[in-house]
Amino acid sequence: MKHALLASILGLVPATATHAEPATTRIDITFPSNGSKLVGHLYLPADRETKTPLPGVVVTGAWTTVKEQMPATYAAAMAQRGFAALTFDFRGWGGSEGTPRFLEHPTRKTEDILAAAAYLATRPEVHAGRIGGLGVCASSGYMADAARRSPHIRALALVAPWLHDAGIAEAVYGGADGVAKLIAAGREAASAEAPVIIEAASTTNAKALMYKAPYYTEADRGLIAAYDNKFNVASWEPWLTYDALRIADTLRKPTLAVHSRAAVIPQGIEEFARRMDGRARIVWLENVSQFDFYDRAAPVTAAADAVAGYFRETFRRQQDVAAVTSVVEGVALLADLGEFDALERLYAGTVRVDYSSLNGVAAADRKASELMREWAAVLPGFDRTRHALANIAVRVDGSRAIATADVVADHFVDKLFWQVRGGYRYELEKTDGRWRIRSHTLTLRGESGTRDVFALAMKRAAER
Repeated sequence: MKHALLASILGLVPATATHAEPATTRIDITFPSNGSKLVGHLYLPADRETKTPLPGVVVTGAWTTVKEQMPATYAAAMAQRGFAALTFDFRGWGGSEGTPRFLEHPTRKTEDILAAAAYLATRPEVHAGRIGGLGVCASSGYMADAARRSPHIRALALVAPWLHDAGIAEAVYGGADGVAKLIAAGREAASAEAPVIIEAASTTNAKALMYKAPYYTEADRGLIAAYDNKFNVASWEPWLTYDALRIADTLRKPTLAVHSRAAVIPQGIEEFARRMDGRARIVWLENVSQFDFYDRAAPVTAAADAVAGYFRETFRRQQDVAAVTSVVEGVALLADLGEFDALERLYAGTVRVDYSSLNGVAAADRKASELMREWAAVLPGFDRTRHALANIAVRVDGSRAIATADVVADHFVDKLFWQVRGGYRYELEKTDGRWRIRSHTLTLRGESGTRDVFALAMKRAAER
């Protein structure tokens, strides 16, 4: 309850949390990835409206794990919160095809996530424009990279993220010498005639990858029949040389992380968020171990609540951003086409117009109908106009939005030509479910050709 309250304070979930989780249904699925058939499960709310597509999420887990472990825990939790949640076995793991087996290879696993997201977007149960990626522990880096590259993944969530670079890897694995020895062992295994496979987790085998590790060695938690419990020693080089932090340098998708300073390498997500320059949000839970994030009720509930809330918030905002972008693009297109009745509907009844940098006339409030009549008195007189927009940026805050765009506007009349280069700034308001422009400002940055086109265009427009 304390964790749910923390997330509520951060504005991610309601202050009250339900304790009786809704039922879910599970569908067995398969899909291809790089020539191999992957097996997975699609979790759905049991009481869903069959005609209403759900937001979707691809869920992946910690290293060496299969879909029935913490991916199933979080997928069920997301389905209980109204999502269609897909889990799957990576190539070479669990029930999926692919060789070599039991290889922890970041590049290969990232490719599988990309394939999973593309497949999820085709499912009839899923709203293809509202798909998130949820990575737990080691797969956080893979999921982040997939989100960076995939057109289907619109938002990213990381739970107990393990994100390392060379420096963090050395700190965890015994310094530079320790890393070098493991890489050497991995190279030797990779060149061997037969795969070198060791036990992944054990309470008795001191040579296991994870000796006496919680969760993995507990039969009522991660040590389930479906768990391969194996590790290909050839994994060491791709794993230890993987730089997950670099992904943040070019990641532009909305990102949420749920972590604890009592869990592993919190410095990884801190550096990751710093590199994202404010585009990532971190929820810190108190005194939660890495393994408890995998299946303990309180942290799972807090994390799933936070992720579900963040995804819904992000998907709503992205829908508004798309709508505002369409309005901005529509202004340029409809003006060039001379469709002034349709153009007027993109504006509020009264709009503040500021073209002072172009014509020296002070900004003033105008009726949209009057503005259209003025534009209709000149634009149709050109042989052609072309308002080319670029770098459209939209910031939505509730029912208000600000949009900016670079513009290059070309105007042609007979042999005369005039080009304007500048920027637009629009202030918009959402009323009755529609975004309308309330303020329209042009900032002139440069021009070429001759303004004599205006007099000729006005004369020709009047004649027409």
